[in-house]
Amino acid sequence: AQMAANWQQLVKSPDPLRYQTVGDERVRNEHEALDRITLPADDAFWNNHYPPNGWGCRCDVVNSLGKITNMKGKILPELPNGFAGNVGKSGKAFSDGLFPKHSLTVRKQSDAEADEWSKENKE
Repeated sequence: AQMAANWQQLVKSPDPLRYQTVGDERVRNEHEALDRITLPADDAFWNNHYPPNGWGCRCDVVNSLGKITNMKGKILPELPNGFAGNVGKSGKAFSDGLFPKHSLTVRKQSDAEADEWSKENKE
């Protein structure tokens, strides 16, 4: 649910989004391959590569003023079953098929709720 709320805040900014890992020795190779990819919020990349991208994923997405990543020829890693998606856009915590008998969804926050959450969780 936190990443869904994060998405709602990120897309309010005109700045592009940057995928980032924690950067330590526990980062999986698949996640490292996505590290520092910087693209506009409306790029199709974010439809399938928005964290979490696996159990225990510690990756994040932030607004960035960095240079847009040239994706031409870039090979993206295959993500674990059930994690390809964007919880902020779909409201689904997992993509279809991971838990076929259960409906795992999150409620989309209103702008006021997202703003309040941001105020409470500011570092």
